Amino acid sequence: MFLAKFYRSHYRNQRTRTFKSGGANRQEFFGKLWNLQLPSKITIIIWRISWNCIPTLGNLRHRRIATNASWPRDYGEENCHHIFRQCPISTEVWQLLNLSLITNIMHQNFLEWLPIVFKQGTNEQCRYFCYTLWLLWYSRNQLLHERVHSTGKDLAQQVQNHMAEHEWIRAKKILSNTVHNQIIGEDLPIMKIQFDVAFDRRDFRSASGLVVWGTTNEYLASKSILHSNIASPFAAKAYAGLEAIKLGIKMGFQEIQILGDSLTVIKKCQSTATDYSVIGAIIRDIQSKKSSFQKIEFKHILKTKNMRAHNIAKEALQRSERAYIEHEETIQHNMGAAAQWARNPD
Repeated sequence: MFLAKFYRSHYRNQRTRTFKSGGANRQEFFGKLWNLQLPSKITIIIWRISWNCIPTLGNLRHRRIATNASWPRDYGEENCHHIFRQCPISTEVWQLLNLSLITNIMHQNFLEWLPIVFKQGTNEQCRYFCYTLWLLWYSRNQLLHERVHSTGKDLAQQVQNHMAEHEWIRAKKILSNTVHNQIIGEDLPIMKIQFDVAFDRRDFRSASGLVVWGTTNEYLASKSILHSNIASPFAAKAYAGLEAIKLGIKMGFQEIQILGDSLTVIKKCQSTATDYSVIGAIIRDIQSKKSSFQKIEFKHILKTKNMRAHNIAKEALQRSERAYIEHEETIQHNMGAAAQWARNPD
């Protein structure tokens, strides 16, 4: 639970500071990130790195979870700048990969560095960049928790191997999707967010449950939000739909499908006419945010197909606690290792 609170609090603080200074470059960065078609585990890690909300020892010490923030490779303070740019192993990896685009702008502030690389780099260079960041973080965890040491040469070779495998899988998937869509006449898959609610009639509270799915229907994240003074379950459903769109904007999606089991709310979201019903103000807010996406669809699904979002909302309402979780299996692994983070490295 303390790690979940760390992610929520640290993410909010970083988001506020970065949006004030980042602006359009970060919106471009997020859009390009989701369009690179990387494995979801890599996309999510890069997204978290871009907000500085990964559990580095420096971040954990700031949250008073760890007492020592020294990086065991060279005993500098462990933060994003040190892990990905300053550490001798990282420097060697960037040099071996011969990505001059990345090494030439190392003087930039770390949180500005990622959007600038994405702005100047080709899609292929950005994929190499993302794979390298992910592998540096993975090797960091191996060193800290398993005492597995990797050289810069080892990591550079692993990046190249991963990239070759990814390009082969990606080419095969594109061919498969092209054939599939030619046969059934459907659009290419896009990101999806399901929403549902839990409502308490005694005190007019509700909770929104959201589940994010990737382009190949892989689980990406889930979120719950608490609401008070909600007039009815009908209004609660509309608020949940609005929260789904807000989450899509924050995650930088360009194309998105919003899925809910309230047919009335979905139809109102699909409409472009001004809504004068009791939830009209919420629907107008939803409609005003459609321009944040290149493509947005609203789709009705059966209640039985929406149980994961409903259960997330129900649990949040019972506990009176909101949450944001990315890759459940990753969070569970991190929580299991939390005791190690809190101790000094051997």
